[in-house]
Amino acid sequence: AVTNLWVNRLIGDARNTATIPETDGWPDWVLADKPNSGQGTYTFSPWKGWNKEEPLQPSGLIGPVLLRCIEIR
Repeated sequence: AVTNLWVNRLIGDARNTATIPETDGWPDWVLADKPNSGQGTYTFSPWKGWNKEEPLQPSGLIGPVLLRCIEIR
């Protein structure tokens, strides 16, 4: 499995240009207990430590990586 850093997801969501309705600073999809906004936004944090201008942080596999292929019959 390959994972991404949480901060990269927060930055990616900040770069989303979709308008997300808010109530008292909280996105409506969070208040409705939905898994995402339906418009490409998957995270919400009341602490705004990252913004859309931040560079994405390096993430992914830390090598060496060995790929093994098997044939399933």
